[in-house]
Amino acid sequence: MSTQTAETILQQLGPNRFVVMTGAQGFLADGNALRFRVPSNFAKGGINAVRVILTDADTYDLVFSKVRGLNVTEITTVTGIYADQLPDVRSETGLDVAL
Repeated sequence: MSTQTAETILQQLGPNRFVVMTGAQGFLADGNALRFRVPSNFAKGGINAVRVILTDADTYDLVFSKVRGLNVTEITTVTGIYADQLPDVRSETGLDVAL
C-alpha cells in the first residue's frame, strides 16, 4: 500500500512536468509518504530533500530539508496542504513546478 500512496502523490504533483521543472530524482516510497531529492543549487535555502506525507485528514504535510552526509537539517514544514495545492508550494523551494 505504501507504494500506491507514493505513486498517487507523484501523480498529483504532475510527474513528467514536475521532474523536468524541478530536477527531482531519487523518488522513494516511505510508508504514507513520498521522498525525493532536488538539486540544492536550484532550491532556496539549500533545500535538497523533500518529504510529502499523507495525513489522516487526507491532506499533506511537506517537510523540506537540507541533507549533507549524515546530517539532516529540517528547513521548513508546511502542513494541511490539499492535493490541488501541492504544485503551489513554490514559495518554499523557489522552484517552478509548472510552465
